[in-house]
Amino acid sequence: MVHFHAIVRLDGPDGLPTPPPTWATLHVLETAIRRAVPVVAVPTPAVVGGRVLRWGRQVDIQPLPAGDVVVARYVAKYATKTAEVVGVDVPPLFCRACRGDGLRPGDDARRWCRACSGTGRCPGVSLDRLPEHGRMLVETCWRLGGLPDLRGLRLCRWAHQLGYRGHVTSKSLAYSTTFTALRGERRRWRLTRHAEAVGVDPTTDLLTVGDWRYTGQLGEDQ
Repeated sequence: MVHFHAIVRLDGPDGLPTPPPTWATLHVLETAIRRAVPVVAVPTPAVVGGRVLRWGRQVDIQPLPAGDVVVARYVAKYATKTAEVVGVDVPPLFCRACRGDGLRPGDDARRWCRACSGTGRCPGVSLDRLPEHGRMLVETCWRLGGLPDLRGLRLCRWAHQLGYRGHVTSKSLAYSTTFTALRGERRRWRLTRHAEAVGVDPTTDLLTVGDWRYTGQLGEDQ
């Protein structure tokens, strides 16, 4: 069943790193969440029945201990879950020749794509080995993605990931860090370990060469 994990934090009026006001206690934050849950409603398009989606009765609120390490571990536990947890491990379903449209690209006559015979699905990708529940989720994404009113969601392209195409991490500079900073830290860590292994100073003696070209081959007598 669909469920959702969210980290809700309360900062001061100027954002991080200002602390919240004294009246903004944990009890106040939990009360606000519990009051918001039953009044939130999202209507669905008429093509899928025009239902109104609401939160269920199960709302589990747990305070997280202070410390970035604890929060990072909590997020990582769910961020590392993928479609494989429900038995879905297949390549993309959409035909790359027509991008899942089923029609020849650039063909004004709107003739069927030869690669997929107009199905929009990549030839050779089968769902037969998937468990029943996983196969139903993938097929549902594909079916909904084919509806004209839902084309903008690009569900067919991401049906092999159960329709999810977003990113698991926040891009907010105020909340955490940036991918550039993380990549730079990993690069420095690798260079430092490599320099230690060969016995050089990584700040002055280490030169990284990332561009190689073939210039020729020496003769046998050389």
